[in-house]
Amino acid sequence: MDSFFSYGVFAFDVNDNVFLIECGETEALMLNDEERAKADKERQTAGKPPIKTVEDILDKDYLAEDGIGIKPIICCIDQGGHRADEVKYFAKLHKNVIMQKGTSMTTANWRMSENQQKLVLVNEKYFRSLLVYQLYSQKDKHQNFFFISPDISEDFIKQLIGTKPDSASKWRTSP
Repeated sequence: MDSFFSYGVFAFDVNDNVFLIECGETEALMLNDEERAKADKERQTAGKPPIKTVEDILDKDYLAEDGIGIKPIICCIDQGGHRADEVKYFAKLHKNVIMQKGTSMTTANWRMSENQQKLVLVNEKYFRSLLVYQLYSQKDKHQNFFFISPDISEDFIKQLIGTKPDSASKWRTSP
């Protein structure tokens, strides 16, 4: 993710169902007015819509057309990669932003970093296996279910379809 950030906006209900209500990619975490004007001008020249930042996503009212209008209450950003310092700075500026970093730890599925504030270390293979379970094996469609909005892009659906069980793995998943 050197040039963009993938994002997903999720909602949860009282039955622990997870609803993916928006997903996509954005090039920036945040922009000042001058940077936004420059980016929008370049995008307009290329025939693209105005830029959307992660900060814009955090400020948006979701499900407003249904009369609900809720804002995200927490944002979790992958802190690994070439833009780690930018992610750390963004998390420092926003109280509702935490960071996560995948590890190969085997003694726990997740833990808070002892060295870095707002960083959660996660067992990446374990959480991928939970996603595969939700996509392939789940029988109960009323509790702990993962719902995908019908207007989610074909690219996102292709990525999900590409997530398959891996019988050779301890965690039973593959990308």
